Amino acid sequence: MYPRWVRLILSVVLLLRLWASGGLAAPTGEQNRVKVVFRGDTQTPLELEARGGFLPTFLPVPERKYRLSEHLRYNKEDWGAVVSPYISTSAKPESAISYATSRAKTRNIKGGSYLYHIDATPNFFDLARSLTAKYAVKMAESVAEYDALGGIRFDQIRGWQPLPLDISKEKLKEYINDQTKDFVRNDKWVEDKYKETSAGGAEPQLDDLSTEPGNTAYDHAVKFMDRVGSIVGWNGKFPLLEYPDQAERVAAARKAAEEVDAASKRVAEAADMAKQWLEEINKPGTQPQDAIGVAKLVVKAVKEMIKDGKKVAQLSEEQVTISTAKYGDVRRALRRARTEAAEATRMAYTKAAASLREKAQQLSKKKGQELATQATEAARQVRVTKKTASKTLVGKLRALQQATAYLEQEQAKVGLIANEVRAKAILERKPVDPPADMVWAPNRDTAVQTAWEDQSDLKKDVTELMKTVEGLTKEVDLANKAAKKVREFNGAPVEENETTDESDESDEEEEQALQQLPKPQAEPAAPRTNPPRVVFYGDYLWPEEAQQQGGFLPLAGSSHPQASAASLRSHVARGDSLYLAASENLGTALKWATEKAKQTEGFDPVVYAVHASPNMVDVGLTLGEEYANKAEQEFAVAGAIPWSQVMGWVQVPRDYALPEQKVNKDELKEHFKQALGEKKKLFQKNEEYDANKYGQYTANAKPQPQLLDAEEPLDEFASFMNENGAAVGWANKFPVFEAPVHITSDHSRAAKAGNKVAQPHEAGFLEEAWGFIKAHPVAIAMLPAVAAANLIPGLGEAADVAEAAALGADVADAAGVLTESVAVAGTETIGGTAAEVGGTLAADGTAEELGLKEVEEQLARLPEVLTNDLEAEAEAETAEAESASAGRPRVPKTREGKKGTKVAELAP
Repeated sequence: MYPRWVRLILSVVLLLRLWASGGLAAPTGEQNRVKVVFRGDTQTPLELEARGGFLPTFLPVPERKYRLSEHLRYNKEDWGAVVSPYISTSAKPESAISYATSRAKTRNIKGGSYLYHIDATPNFFDLARSLTAKYAVKMAESVAEYDALGGIRFDQIRGWQPLPLDISKEKLKEYINDQTKDFVRNDKWVEDKYKETSAGGAEPQLDDLSTEPGNTAYDHAVKFMDRVGSIVGWNGKFPLLEYPDQAERVAAARKAAEEVDAASKRVAEAADMAKQWLEEINKPGTQPQDAIGVAKLVVKAVKEMIKDGKKVAQLSEEQVTISTAKYGDVRRALRRARTEAAEATRMAYTKAAASLREKAQQLSKKKGQELATQATEAARQVRVTKKTASKTLVGKLRALQQATAYLEQEQAKVGLIANEVRAKAILERKPVDPPADMVWAPNRDTAVQTAWEDQSDLKKDVTELMKTVEGLTKEVDLANKAAKKVREFNGAPVEENETTDESDESDEEEEQALQQLPKPQAEPAAPRTNPPRVVFYGDYLWPEEAQQQGGFLPLAGSSHPQASAASLRSHVARGDSLYLAASENLGTALKWATEKAKQTEGFDPVVYAVHASPNMVDVGLTLGEEYANKAEQEFAVAGAIPWSQVMGWVQVPRDYALPEQKVNKDELKEHFKQALGEKKKLFQKNEEYDANKYGQYTANAKPQPQLLDAEEPLDEFASFMNENGAAVGWANKFPVFEAPVHITSDHSRAAKAGNKVAQPHEAGFLEEAWGFIKAHPVAIAMLPAVAAANLIPGLGEAADVAEAAALGADVADAAGVLTESVAVAGTETIGGTAAEVGGTLAADGTAEELGLKEVEEQLARLPEVLTNDLEAEAEAETAEAESASAGRPRVPKTREGKKGTKVAELAP
């Protein structure tokens, strides 16, 4: 999620260069073990003293987390933080400094960080010599990582050097070259106790994957501590160290878990009840007045659910042991109930108006002055019902405008808005608060993902409510005609204001606003007749790294992904995702690769040509009109890209930028013809590509809308993969394949800086490739995979140049790429802009209604005869009841309504 947790120990190029000019070398060999290690951390000395030292995130640590491979995975799984029994340190001060300063900047910790000097003890071991996976060994070697099993006692910390947030490069160099510079001695350090201690060597048994009792990594960890742990207070069982307030922590965690369980249960029950109430409203026998009462109760129930949802989110932030799955269940139940409340409200309006209109029509066939008066009154109440629905629509529009403005703001913060000028303007305007009803736990979900879901729900609600208002307009017309007829039938004069009132005056302004609302979702697009056989994927990983990892996995190969990560909506919003972003055109992959290269500072990224397979989802085809960035031609790769699926690669300059140029179809064809005519092989062939296995496949040709907003996204994802994931080895479990090591950007950067990774190409090949990219900027930027056969080894016989160029131009034209700038700098952000959903932003950043202010003023002056805005009334009644009951809980029950209809209400 955004921002990503800083992972393990990192080492930046600058600091390595500084160290190379005069730093400490890590001792090697059994005869020269490490006595002092370093850890960079944002925890203050006072905090560490209060806790007793460096301890795992929570205790006890689950037994499966004792595997070193789990430590390297560095994944939160179902918790609110990463959990490991190992505390990472380094024999290199520059690596620890880099980790600490990077972490402080990422989290904007004003107090900066600290470089801690620690006496190594035998429960420390050499990570590199304890691993078997080649690349994992290289990563650990590059940062000289030594891990302490169980924790690090405060009394073995010699002291620390403060690292202010704005520390200069010159000061960092001084710290690296002189470990006494600004050093603060720890007055609790027991020097005599640790003067003879040192770190151990290799402990490969700690990486044992066995599940056999007595031979698990946990069992080996116990035996290891039995052998070496006496100096640090080992008593024969984990945890080695406990927080001084461990009992209180356990009690607080247990209490929080109980509160979350209770709140989750209430939310689930309320969601089920809301569904039942909606079914009652839909029954033919339900009277209009009962329908309105039930709808009010559904709205009230949702408001109670929001309170419980916020409680779950708050506790999920405070207690990392709270299940993320539980938080996700609450979010999904709340979204479902909101949808049902909105539908209940619409149904109540519709039923009430239809009933009153029928009454007016029935009376129009009878004689009697009193009946004429009743018919006129019924028609007036239909108009008021429409007015009330319109008022609800105005409220929903306001909420949608705020949700959209907030989403734009959060997207701009994390770089998800392509137009830099627009992104800058959004960030410079007055900050937009999250919607009041937004339930969000930052450690469990991204703001972008949560805001996207809420905005999506509001869009649907507004669209459906718009249909309701349109239907009520017809009911008003029929009721007015009936009232006019009955008065004429009884010989009474028809006054003009008896069939119209001020609510009708708002129709024109209302219509203007409604025209700017998102249109109802179109039917799913037809399957493609030409799905690509190749896609492009950009990454900071170099080929040797990708090969060691076994390919590419989302979420660091998590075996316990969050449910929201399975949503294609989350992927498009760039939240946690079980998909990898690939593209049908080379230019987009180049752009995405350069964006990822920022994570490895100073190293050029790589674009991979990947043979397509059915687990690749056409994002544009699935989103339809919602897909704002058509030029990107994204394919979301579900689950994995195995290394044997990679056909070849090309390294690209990290400062590559798409050309700002528009071309027509004929011009593009000429660009392709010139580029392909050179008959260059831009990509280096992957000798491990399995053509026999993947050659038969294409990307998925069908839209997959079920993956966008499923109530159970993991189940929907699994269902999709059961049908389409065989090619990549899907076996109905996560991850798709077990990677021997998961390479973070920090590890990648450190390994490359230490020359531990092979270059992607020989020098001659690289120079030629870059020269070709520079010589044909437009062709490279817009090259679709269908025209890439002449540039990628292993695709078989190259097509005729003219034929390939024409085919490439046709594909680009059909995809709509030619209607946009090559650089896609002018495309809109995902999720829609404020203008698209009926609002703009004033100079101060506040939302303005487009022509709705006058509408609301007109509507507000009308008498509220039959029904009020259900949400406003429910909120007022809830507040009144809470005041009277001093906070007593309100539980749902039912009563018998007219004609035996079950009507729900809230008991005091």
